[in-house]
Amino acid sequence: MHICHPAKYHSVVQMLNSHDFRYANGIESALWYIARFNRKEDVPLLYIAIKNNLYYIDRYSFKVMEEYPDERYFGLLEKYSRLYLWRKMRHKELSERDKVSYFYKALAVYKNESAADIFRFIFAIQPYAPCDYAPDEYCDALYEAICDNICEAYKDLVPLVEPYVMQQRVWDSQLEEIAIDTTFMRAHQEKEKETVFWFQ
Repeated sequence: MHICHPAKYHSVVQMLNSHDFRYANGIESALWYIARFNRKEDVPLLYIAIKNNLYYIDRYSFKVMEEYPDERYFGLLEKYSRLYLWRKMRHKELSERDKVSYFYKALAVYKNESAADIFRFIFAIQPYAPCDYAPDEYCDALYEAICDNICEAYKDLVPLVEPYVMQQRVWDSQLEEIAIDTTFMRAHQEKEKETVFWFQ
């Protein structure tokens, strides 16, 4: 049980209830702070805060849904998969693409057929990730999330994803074996620096 500091707890709850905040300004840590008390009466508050800012949620919001699963959160993850997941996969910012793995981890803990159906739909898209950004990382993240939460509902997912992960690891090992000639770079670095004169 997280140690409760009543004054801080109630001030955070009041902030969330007011809806007078920008999601980027500390809301993630506030949600995580409240969730760690693991109080059922706080779930509706957390649910509304996440629901109203679903596009912007980040690591700690996903962590709330992962560490303290609730069917209401599952509905939000389902909506996120339909509305925002592909957009995050194609995003040019790494911080946005990282949300894909956070999503996988949160979804996987629910261990039900609905979660499995979402994973199947994601994997059925060809090419696997509709973007130019490291689709192998998405595949690895999905594989890891499933294996960490293996259950009856996910038993047919591992054989689907595993070949892609194994193939990527083969490619990675082949790249590591390629010798890169750094002679030119070393010669450039060792070249005597040009004298620079500063005039006042």
